[in-house]
Amino acid sequence: MPKEYAVDTYNHYDNAPIVEAILDASIQRASPIQMDELAEVVTGKEKYPQRVELMTASGQMTVGPTVSASATTQKLGYQFISADKKLIVHCKIDGLALSRLAPYTSWNDVYAEYARQWDRYVEIIKPDQVMKLAVRYVNRFDLPGNRVELSDYFRTYPEVSKDIKYDLSGFLNQLYIPMPDIQGQAIITQARVPPPDDSVISVLLDITVSMALQSPTEKLDLESKMNMLRSRKNELFEACMKTQARDLIRETSK
Repeated sequence: MPKEYAVDTYNHYDNAPIVEAILDASIQRASPIQMDELAEVVTGKEKYPQRVELMTASGQMTVGPTVSASATTQKLGYQFISADKKLIVHCKIDGLALSRLAPYTSWNDVYAEYARQWDRYVEIIKPDQVMKLAVRYVNRFDLPGNRVELSDYFRTYPEVSKDIKYDLSGFLNQLYIPMPDIQGQAIITQARVPPPDDSVISVLLDITVSMALQSPTEKLDLESKMNMLRSRKNELFEACMKTQARDLIRETSK
């Protein structure tokens, strides 16, 4: 990464484009995890008054002299939603995640809440091992105008042949970047998304950095590893932008 984006010199953006920040840990436990255990993890009805079941569904169709179909559902856990609907705890049989929706506050706030929920999850669920950690930040850039050049704002973008004489109405660009030094991977996704109004074109910059682990839960240094993932995410975020994009999100929101 360029030297000007060293971890201790990241820019602060008054108008940070973060629409969702997600911290996630995947776990294993030898014995099955029960739904009533998961229901006990998040406490405090005043802060998280809403609880929603997480389900998955699968179907099977059999073709022969007759056609038959069947479907099954499986309970995966619960979502606990805060009173202001800005925080969502995903408490699952295979791990714990926390989503912070806009407006974003700070890494310290988000990590502190995740750590608090993680400690409770470990206390109740008692996972044997932590298998994976991930940090994901979803950013939306609202670029002014009804026609923009992505190359004016981004260093990473889908380049279209100059021989194609048409404008793009949409795009999806995805990069997978191995990070063998941390047994990890980054995924950068860029896409055009519906704008808040007709005066801008909105582009999503979605960055996930994850690392594979097989760590006994009691030996996991959660804070240092999550901070490492955040630093890698920040490096990629800065590396994807040009000055014009930085200027756009430095401006204080009105």
